[in-house]
Amino acid sequence: MEQTKSKVQHAANEDEDITACTLFAGDLSSVCTETHLFELFSPFGEIDQIRIQKSKKNVSLGYAFVTMKDPASAFNAMTSLNGLLLYGRKLRLGYAQHHAKIDSESIMKTRINSLYFRFTCINGITTKEEVENIFNMLESGETTPSDYPDFEENPEDGIIIGLVTEEIIREIFSPCGQINDVSIRRIVAEKGVKRGYGFIHFNDINGVISALENMKQVFKDQTLFVLEPSKNLQQQLTAIENGELDPSNIENVIITNNETENNTEKKKEKKKK
Repeated sequence: MEQTKSKVQHAANEDEDITACTLFAGDLSSVCTETHLFELFSPFGEIDQIRIQKSKKNVSLGYAFVTMKDPASAFNAMTSLNGLLLYGRKLRLGYAQHHAKIDSESIMKTRINSLYFRFTCINGITTKEEVENIFNMLESGETTPSDYPDFEENPEDGIIIGLVTEEIIREIFSPCGQINDVSIRRIVAEKGVKRGYGFIHFNDINGVISALENMKQVFKDQTLFVLEPSKNLQQQLTAIENGELDPSNIENVIITNNETENNTEKKKEKKKK
């Protein structure tokens, strides 16, 4: 019995050491490689592992895990490199939840300031209600992108319908609070339909709450933007609303929105089948 307890304690200590040495590196450019990250982090100490997360098609998901040899090296790298401009994007660093399923207690200790957003634009459709209705029909397979006229590649008036950039996302949602970064993960243009999704990373939880309360759906330039909280974020917001959690006591640890991203990928797989 004592031997079993000792093994369990040893494993727990190992997990704690790994967590203190492992950094989450978010909002990476698609051109950023593990070699680039090695060159960036190696001045701060010995590196055990660098792993950029990729999709089944071997495409970068825009984030990585960097494991340093010791906690001091990880801390120094995080404090020195967080916010650094790397290939046109601001590097977002924080301690990672190492290969663990996040339980309720972890969620209550972790700051989640990121919101998932999706956007849809259908050429020739100019009202929010119609776009939302057609989006639902596209999701259910009742209609297809080919049912709508193609977008003009070079419109005479110079106005590109359905144009979505990081600057546009910032312009729309910055009234809710300071935005640290915006990452657009996917834009797909099929015939007369443009769709995509990404993440908005606010500076604090107040920006997240304001965005969900005031701008959950935004219709701008013929494009419908919809904000959605992940299950983990919703659990945290509910605890704050019920007075069970004080936002000022939440630790500055970053969790990726894998749950939402994985759900998106699963939906795509179901449609293919």
